[in-house]
Amino acid sequence: MVFEKIGSTKFVKKSNFCCFIVDWLNHLVFILSENQIGGTGFVNMIEKKSLPDQILKFISDNNLSQGEALPSERKLSEIFCASRNSIRESLRQLEAQNIVKIRPGSGCYIKTWGIEFFTNPEPDLNQMAFQNLEARLALDPDVMQLALERINEKEISRLKGMLVKLSRAILSRDISAIIDEDNRIRITIACCTKNRVLALLVRELEKSNYAVWSLLDKLPDEDLNRIFGTYVKLVNCIESRNSRLAKQEVRNQITMIFSFLRSLSVEGEFMEQEEIFG
Repeated sequence: MVFEKIGSTKFVKKSNFCCFIVDWLNHLVFILSENQIGGTGFVNMIEKKSLPDQILKFISDNNLSQGEALPSERKLSEIFCASRNSIRESLRQLEAQNIVKIRPGSGCYIKTWGIEFFTNPEPDLNQMAFQNLEARLALDPDVMQLALERINEKEISRLKGMLVKLSRAILSRDISAIIDEDNRIRITIACCTKNRVLALLVRELEKSNYAVWSLLDKLPDEDLNRIFGTYVKLVNCIESRNSRLAKQEVRNQITMIFSFLRSLSVEGEFMEQEEIFG
């Protein structure tokens, strides 16, 4: 095996020498950008994304969703031509942002929803939130009706437990926990239809739920509690098997959320869509 000596103590395999150099250059670019050396010239000419950003883009480009595993550190090292230490540190940074979960001895898994919002630092949240609500208005009432026809007592009990967790998340104003629990409730209801296609549709829809709650997070506690009240009404309708009232409560909830978003948005931002939720 042939080794190359770098400096006084650093040795690397010659076959991985190019990866080592690229990794070193990435680190140099990071130092220069952090210290703003060279103004807009040198760093902007390279236009090299940080390694965590590159991993995020890889996740988005490959449509990896919550719960799915990333390739191994060794494979990521080959993909990005970076050392395994750099890959490991980048994954730790993403874990600190609550984006991935590292399980020692098992691997690294996607933890959060809506990865596209991290890969695009300036998404149009207003537009995404409206599109989410519009899709939910078209889908959720009928999903609720079918779920009520097929739900069992064990599933109702599970929904009640999720409702408790959602109340705690709203009380603490933990936006990440609110999104997770809201998604779990909606996906569980969809799964109660026993229709795999509907469950997959709702799961895909909930990826954009981040936009809705990112805006709702600006609401005062009183309004957040009003939204939570709609969840309580929904679960009560499910428990009593009142499909007609449950469908109406779904529409009421979506309309209420739209009303709050419109009050928070720039004047006129949601005015064009008002008739849909009127």
